[in-house]
Amino acid sequence: MSSDFAICTIVSKNYLPFARVVAESFFQHNRGEAFVLLVDSADGYFDPSKERFTLIEIETLRDAVPDFDRFCFQYTILELNTAIKPYLIEYLFNKYNLRKLIYFDPDILITNSLDRVLQLLDTHSIILTPHLTAPITDTYKPGEIDILLSGSYNLGFIALSNSPSTFSMISWWQKRLYSNCIHAVEKGLFVDQKWMDLVPGMYEDVLILREPGYNVAYWNFHCRAVEIRGKQISVNGEPAYFFHFSGFDPENMEPVSKHQNRYKMSSMLKDIQSVFREYRDRLLANGYKECKSWSYAFGCFSTGEKIPELARRLYLSMGDEVKKFGNPFSTGEGSYFEWLNARMDSAEPPITRLMYEIYNVRNDVQKVYPDIFGSHREGFVAWALTSGKKEYGLSDSFFRDVIVTTAENAELSRKVLYLSTANTVKEILKKVLKRLFWRSPRIIEKLKTWNKKLNV
Repeated sequence: MSSDFAICTIVSKNYLPFARVVAESFFQHNRGEAFVLLVDSADGYFDPSKERFTLIEIETLRDAVPDFDRFCFQYTILELNTAIKPYLIEYLFNKYNLRKLIYFDPDILITNSLDRVLQLLDTHSIILTPHLTAPITDTYKPGEIDILLSGSYNLGFIALSNSPSTFSMISWWQKRLYSNCIHAVEKGLFVDQKWMDLVPGMYEDVLILREPGYNVAYWNFHCRAVEIRGKQISVNGEPAYFFHFSGFDPENMEPVSKHQNRYKMSSMLKDIQSVFREYRDRLLANGYKECKSWSYAFGCFSTGEKIPELARRLYLSMGDEVKKFGNPFSTGEGSYFEWLNARMDSAEPPITRLMYEIYNVRNDVQKVYPDIFGSHREGFVAWALTSGKKEYGLSDSFFRDVIVTTAENAELSRKVLYLSTANTVKEILKKVLKRLFWRSPRIIEKLKTWNKKLNV
């Protein structure tokens, strides 16, 4: 198979309906190939041969990504789906001899021909769309500072031509994303997106596409007027090319997006509501309810224990030291899993490395239990077995020795029972108070503060 032009997107199994919709809407208005990279394993959940797009499983890129298993383990599902992007782009250009390629996030609906973008790629190597083309003057989220923190350009779209400049950028991007594609705004990183802020300064043939019909989304609704006349959708009187539904829940449209608080669906104009309803209906028709709970191939260790996000972040921070563990998904002797469960010392009750790493990132816990290797040891272990275990989604496999010790220690058992009961009461009170005072933002904020204080 070869083609002059193609689009691509990246999903895990639970996002398969989104990939179906973006491909379906592409073919409705355009000619070309559509590729979907599955950052997952099909595992018999669906038949790739019956999809309208060409499916590429991530294993296909194993040879393209150094230390492939390490790469897949160190990132969350969101981070891995974005970190793999430049590797997919390079693979598609080389494998299919493409001249032009457009990446779309899966939560996009294409509403028109992309010929204009293809024409622009005749004279530019890289095309980006900015989050903002007009100032934000209110106090809602996201504001301009939020946009600065997450990146000036939205990487739900990037168009590329097959040129030396593009391949130079891809190589640079791969190196940056290999170990720095994390969701850590406080560190100046927002997965793959923040890196793109540097690209217009480093490459001369970059085009910033500011036309209002491209990448229409909640972050630019304040300067985008959507109208529908017949079957044609326009934005600010110009053709609409694609809409981006970032953070949209098809089973609860009212919030518009979980990433903002500026708009509610019920207060938006009927034409934009109509676009959202069409997108919702397409997702539901393409299996959203069926697929949303499908398992993730890189979500667990080889024995089925869910991998905690903190374990991934700790693994990433260790750099090349992790090579001593071999395959990070394994759980045998000498594995990373066993290292996490190793004791920090020989005292009782046990404190494992994972428990200690949780402690290191929790200032609130440190204030309550400042001496965990001394007088506060039992209190901290009781917290780890109750609140800590729940908050970090940890299975009993991460507390094997601790659970045995607790059963033999009457005082520790009492502390665990007390904290467990207190947490249950706290959750009940939170639900009751939230229902009573949901209309009062001031009281809700006080409840959040109260909840943080009770977290330990």
